Amino acid sequence: MSAAELRALRAELEALRLTVASQGERISELEAKTETGAEGSDHFSLVSSLPEEALASEGLVSSTDRQGRERLAKECGQFLKRAVRGVFRGCSGREKLKLANRIYVVLVNFEGQRLPGPKVTENFAEVKEICKRGSSAGASVFLGFPTLWEARIAVEEAGYTWPLSR
Repeated sequence: MSAAELRALRAELEALRLTVASQGERISELEAKTETGAEGSDHFSLVSSLPEEALASEGLVSSTDRQGRERLAKECGQFLKRAVRGVFRGCSGREKLKLANRIYVVLVNFEGQRLPGPKVTENFAEVKEICKRGSSAGASVFLGFPTLWEARIAVEEAGYTWPLSR
């Protein structure tokens, strides 16, 4: 496979990831509206969803569990704090919530240099510019979140001030 073909496949894969992420978020929003009895939810019904017990037994957090999501955001903030300090990183915990990333927080660039403050963006292309060289993330520290409020909790838990422009 040529380098050009490989680049084309990577670009197509990234486009597909973004499409799946977008669709996942829309599905989650519709599920939340249905589960909370939002207006218009009588026009469709949720065919299946993992029961809360099944989610908990697998260590997952439900998209409708506000307290669980707050705890998870704090856990992610602790991960960011450890990662910036260079302490063994382990898992961020973000994998416990099966929602697409829509907000990204960058604290350290590819070369391992701390940013003056957290970079918060909705554009993964910006994250790639700062944190990626090909498929490598180098020494960067960044994490994605489904919502702005979860990102803010994590940033503050990591000991940073939330960017005023947000």
